[in-house]
Amino acid sequence: MKPREQALLLLRKAAQDEALLDEVLTSDHVSDEIIGFHCQQAAEKILKALLSDVGVRFRRTHEIGAWLSWRRLVMRCQSSLRTLTC
Repeated sequence: MKPREQALLLLRKAAQDEALLDEVLTSDHVSDEIIGFHCQQAAEKILKALLSDVGVRFRRTHEIGAWLSWRRLVMRCQSSLRTLTC
């Protein structure tokens, strides 16, 4: 899969997490932990989309903190963020 295609796929999946959150956010039947998990999943997918779009290969991991420490990558992603939409 090409980097832009992967980025767009990840953004669509992040949008699905957001749609789920919209549905359950005010529910008394869904715990804060579940809400937080899906927030984290959406954020992770968005970050992976940005990395993919600028051609950065990344490990398949859920350690979002490790990516956030990559200041250089964030700088590379800024221009991509302006052009990447799903």
